[in-house]
Order: sequence, then structure tokens, then C-alpha cells
Amino acid sequence: MIQISITTLRSKLKATAYKTAPPEQWLTGADYRELDPVFAGRLAYLAKDKKVNLSLTEAYRSTARQAELYQMYLDYRRTGKGSIKSAAKPGTSWHEFRLAVDTSTQPIRGMNNAQLKPYGLCKPIAGEGWHIQPIETAGKTNRTAYAPEEVEDLTEAEVRKLIAESQTVYKMPADVPKWAQPNINRLIQKGFIAPSEKDGSINLTHEMVRILAIMDRMVG
Repeated sequence: MIQISITTLRSKLKATAYKTAPPEQWLTGADYRELDPVFAGRLAYLAKDKKVNLSLTEAYRSTARQAELYQMYLDYRRTGKGSIKSAAKPGTSWHEFRLAVDTSTQPIRGMNNAQLKPYGLCKPIAGEGWHIQPIETAGKTNRTAYAPEEVEDLTEAEVRKLIAESQTVYKMPADVPKWAQPNINRLIQKGFIAPSEKDGSINLTHEMVRILAIMDRMVG
């Protein structure tokens, strides 16, 4: 079958070692799509199990961004001013390898390593309860050994399926996928979505439904 040049991430973590859930239903804030996909799935399952939407204040971080934070940290050490009181050197942060997130969402923010272990997750940095990584990375220093690979392996059929899904239009509120129905119905009740007076249709694309559901979860 024809190969289409679209980059995706292939995880090096064992996909079946721990339960996962669809990230788009449970992760908000920073873009989960830039994380290792298995790691994102584990985080989503944790959020699902705790019945919360997990807001990611930090997810993947480029080396350039890490360098900025590290400089801010050095400035803090020099002047005592600023909010960045700790930061890894560029090239050494697990965020740069798509294997770390920061969150303040409770009760996850307050969970310890023993509580996170069943989910395949850990908090390897003492005193940083907001920082979470896959359990495989605890105590490890070879970050590239665990970082997902960027691959271009989507088939033509897979690409066509993604395109078709993105172009799907949901005419009525009841046509919206079940995972987004509570959000869409709430937005209708609040007046942010106005159904047609003629037949009650909303005519939202799949991508718009996804965006609206995420926004509704972020604002509560």
C-alpha cells in the first residue's frame, strides 16, 4: 500500500503494561499529542479513574524553551528575583523527550509514587509533586533510550480515514460522539451554541466538536 509522508510518534514504552484511555477525552491544557502516545494514554486512564480532567500546565518542551527556562533559573540564582527556582540544563529535561508533564490538578497533584505505580507513572523529582513521568524512566539517565521515535508510517488508507473523520459533520446534538455530548449539551444550554430554530440542527464538524469539548472542560 502507498506510504504517505506524515510524521507520528512511535512509543518505546510497553503499550499493554498498564491501562490507557483516550487522551482527547481526559487531558486538557498543553497539547497531549506532542507527548509519547503510551504515556499520554496512561495519564488519561489515571484521570478517568479519578474522575477528573487532567490539566497539563507543561508537556513537551523544545530544547530552545528549556534553554530559556534554564537562563531564568540562573538569573534567579544570581539575583534572587524571579519565579523559576529550578530547571534542568537544556538537553537533559525529560520534557524535551516527550516523557514528562507538570500538573496542579488534584487529587493527582497530591499522589505519591506508591499511588501512581499501578498506573505506570511516577514522580522522580523529590519536592516536585506536579512533575510526572512514565515509571520506566525512574532513576534512568539515558533519555533517548525511552523517547518515542518520530516515524512516517501512515498508510494511504489511514490518512484517508483521518481526513474523513475530520470532515464528519454532526447535524443534531444526538449525533455527537458520546464522549462530547455532555459538553456540547452544556454549551447549548449556556447559549454558546445556537441550534437552528427550524430543525434544531447544529452542524458541527468533528474537529470543532473536539475543540469545543476541550474548551468546555477547561472552563468547567
